[in-house]
Amino acid sequence: MRRTGTIVYKRNLSPILTIFRVAPEAGHTFPPSIAGQYIALGRGDVPLTKRAGEWPDGRPRYVPDIDEAGAPRTGRAVRAYTIASAPWEQEAHGYLEFYVVLVISRDGLSGRLSSQLLRMDTDNDRELQYVDRIAGTFTLAERTAGYAHVVMVGTGTGLSPFVSMVKQLQEDAVAGRRDDRRFTLIHANRTNDELAYHAELFEIERARAFDFMHLPTVSRPAARDRNAGPVGVGRANNVLRHVLGCRPGGRCCSPAATRREWRTSRQRQGRRGSTPTRKSGSRCAVPPGRGAVGVDFGATVRGGPVWTNRGNMR
Repeated sequence: MRRTGTIVYKRNLSPILTIFRVAPEAGHTFPPSIAGQYIALGRGDVPLTKRAGEWPDGRPRYVPDIDEAGAPRTGRAVRAYTIASAPWEQEAHGYLEFYVVLVISRDGLSGRLSSQLLRMDTDNDRELQYVDRIAGTFTLAERTAGYAHVVMVGTGTGLSPFVSMVKQLQEDAVAGRRDDRRFTLIHANRTNDELAYHAELFEIERARAFDFMHLPTVSRPAARDRNAGPVGVGRANNVLRHVLGCRPGGRCCSPAATRREWRTSRQRQGRRGSTPTRKSGSRCAVPPGRGAVGVDFGATVRGGPVWTNRGNMR
C-alpha cells in the first residue's frame, strides 16, 4: 500500500550527498524493521527518461523524455533505499533515516529520484511517498550466523545498513543483550564531510558496550582532512587488504590478529593523519579464522563468505 510521509529533517553533506528523516503518514506507523532492511520511496513529479538505443557494450542508453512542446515529461519514480536508522530509533521516534547519493549515469543524466531528493526544499515541499512494507535479508541474522568475527565494509552510501546494525548493537548491549562477537566497520568516502556518521560511530567505539572498531578513510583528502582526527587516507579495497593482512598469493590474517595490529598502529600514530601501515616483516599471529565479511562491492576473501551490498545508489 502506498502512503505519503513527511520529511522532518534534511541535511546536505555535499552537492551529491544528503541525510534525511521521514515520518510516516499521519495516523500510521512504519512497519517493524530489522537493521539492514530497505523500504521503497517515491515521488510523482520526477523528470522521466526514455530508452534511445544501446551503448557499444549492449547496455541500454537513455535520454530525457521530452513532450511535443519541448518540455520535460514528469511522472512517478519509486526506488528501494536501505534504512540507515536503527530499529530502536524507529520505535522511539517514529522516523526512518536515509543516507542518499546523487546518481549520475554513464549518459550524464542524474538519477530520477535521487536528484529530486537532493534538490527538495523541505521548507516548502516535504512530502515523500513510500510503500508500506519493509523487507530485505541483508541482516546480521541472515548473513553472519555462526561467525565469531564480522567485518563490514561500506563505500559511500553503502554504509547505510551497517550504521543501522552498529547503532542497534549498541542499544542492545546497553540494555543487557550484548552480542559477544567482534565487529569491525570500514567506511570509505571521498572527503571527511561525506563520511556522515563517523563521529557517532567513534562515540560507540569509545563506549565499549560491545567489541566494536570503526575505521573511516577518505580517498580524496583535502589539507584539513589530513588533520581531521582519527580518519585514514585510502580507498576501501586497499584498506580492506591491510586490515585482513592479505599477502601476495591470497593468504590473509585472521580478523583478530589484524585488529590487534591496526589498533596498536593507530595508538602509535595518535589515530591521526594517514592510514596506519604494518611494521616491516609483520606476520599473521594466527591462521585465517572464521569471519564473515560484509562489503558493498564484489570480492573474494579467505576465511569467510563475502557479504555483498550495493548500497542505495539509486
